[in-house]
Amino acid sequence: MYERWMEHASCADFPREVFFPTDGGGVVRAQKICATCPVAKPCLEYALTHRVEHGVWGGCSERKRRRILSARKRKLTVAELNGHAQADIQADVVIGAAETPVGVGDAPASKSIKQRSKDADVLIG
Repeated sequence: MYERWMEHASCADFPREVFFPTDGGGVVRAQKICATCPVAKPCLEYALTHRVEHGVWGGCSERKRRRILSARKRKLTVAELNGHAQADIQADVVIGAAETPVGVGDAPASKSIKQRSKDADVLIG
């Protein structure tokens, strides 16, 4: 379980129980500590990659991490349905291919990725 970034984690200066709270107030306390942590991003990615189900990691509660994973899964699904890799969709938006159909159906590229994701969710579910 040990990762090199853990050496620099702010949580090392606090009791372990702080990051495994039993109530919402405890989550807020842990999140405040994580907000100033220099390794919050790799901490969160570790928890997401290893599907850690308990505690506050990278400033995110269990519920927030489930939402992040769900959102990542939906984006991948939307990208596959569109016939594009996620990076290609983002590139189309950044480049500004205003009238190129890259979204769901004949949605123009000027639609945001978030809006195209919502459109796809309607079609999928």
